[in-house]
Amino acid sequence: MAVAYMYQIPQSGEEYHRTVGEIFTGTPPPGLLIHSAGTGDDGSFYIVEVWEDEDAMTRFGDEVVVPSLKRHHIDTSAAQRTRIQVEYLIGPAAALAGA
Repeated sequence: MAVAYMYQIPQSGEEYHRTVGEIFTGTPPPGLLIHSAGTGDDGSFYIVEVWEDEDAMTRFGDEVVVPSLKRHHIDTSAAQRTRIQVEYLIGPAAALAGA
């Protein structure tokens, strides 16, 4: 079943922009349905992702995201992460998720 994560990062998206090109190269990683990022009304930077399942997200995080963040010395300790069990997914990604 699809799972979503929302990350709230209390600083600007500058660090995100430094690493996104390294993390996402060409085609999306297996299992990623949606990735969006931007600044919220509160000035925090947000990343919202929807994955086909938890395993795909964990694998990509362990193999790609965490090593990239470490290489760039990016501290994620202040980021807040919210896990959302997706019950409804509407749009083109829904077909990929089998919804």
